[in-house]
Amino acid sequence: MTDNNVGKRLKLLRSGKGLTLQETADALGMPKTTYAHYEDGSNEPKISVLIKLSIYYGISVDWIIGLDEPQKSSPPEDKWEALRNVLEQLPESDVKEVWSFVRFLLWRKNQPQDDQ
Repeated sequence: MTDNNVGKRLKLLRSGKGLTLQETADALGMPKTTYAHYEDGSNEPKISVLIKLSIYYGISVDWIIGLDEPQKSSPPEDKWEALRNVLEQLPESDVKEVWSFVRFLLWRKNQPQDDQ
């Protein structure tokens, strides 16, 4: 990651989904300023954050860091097989972090929603 390509790609992904910085940061469990710094290139995300971003946006880490172009085809028919294949490529420590993030998402989903 030698240029601001990561930030540009993150901004493209977020704006393409019509999300605000705050919505994205909240979904990822980080301060808005942290995510904004990733987009403006003043900070680079750690690998654990790149994995969360990859899962959140449904795109490869390779694409986020500029090593690969996104697949133009639809998502794999068997998303569980695709997820397993990706997880098998990660070291055990990263798999544990992904699992921790999945548990967090389930916890957050079951929290009462504030009526604002």
